[in-house]
Amino acid sequence: MRILIVDDDQLIRENAAEYLSGLGYDVLTAADGSEAARLLDQPDQVQVLLTDVMLQGWLDGGDLVEMARLRVPGMPIVIMSGFSEGLLGRLAGLQPPLRFLSKPFSLAHLEETLARAVAGGAAP
Repeated sequence: MRILIVDDDQLIRENAAEYLSGLGYDVLTAADGSEAARLLDQPDQVQVLLTDVMLQGWLDGGDLVEMARLRVPGMPIVIMSGFSEGLLGRLAGLQPPLRFLSKPFSLAHLEETLARAVAGGAAP
């Protein structure tokens, strides 16, 4: 399964990619929404999206989620953020499967959240 990790923090991106690769996932990374959008444009390139909400550039994480929903309906998505207040209000209209991962997170929590997203549906 191919996962796209989108985060402008290089350390988070690299650590998550290394960990998930070790679990057997095929991992792509992007430092911003524009780079992620190009990867989402390629047919069958990405099966799961793991994105930060706050991204540099013209396309933030919320916009990227909306774009992914249009391009790959039903794609499991995990949204990461250090800011949880108010964020879920903006994303509340998005359909499952959608999960939220609060930063900072442990790699074990990342693995668990991702597995639940892939297994089906949004968190209760």
